[in-house]
Amino acid sequence: MRKAAGRYFLEWDPTAQEEFEVLKPFDAGPILRAIRELRYQAEDETRNRKPLRQAIRGVPEASWELRIGDHRVLYDGEKHRTVRLLRVSSKGG
Repeated sequence: MRKAAGRYFLEWDPTAQEEFEVLKPFDAGPILRAIRELRYQAEDETRNRKPLRQAIRGVPEASWELRIGDHRVLYDGEKHRTVRLLRVSSKGG
């Protein structure tokens, strides 16, 4: 799925889409709001949004981490202002 808005395109990897779809609504709402903010500030470091210092096993293409409560979204900024959402998981998982 690819959506255009703001400064960046958001592109969901099928794995991230599947992981998001099984979340409880209580968790999904804040995560979706945080993901939507990436359309405007995908490469701006904040307290909850940081570039990864080293590769994460299983998701080597991820270059950024977005933390929302007990969950995190791993993503990569690509050419042409595209943010590829790679994983949506629990911090420990």
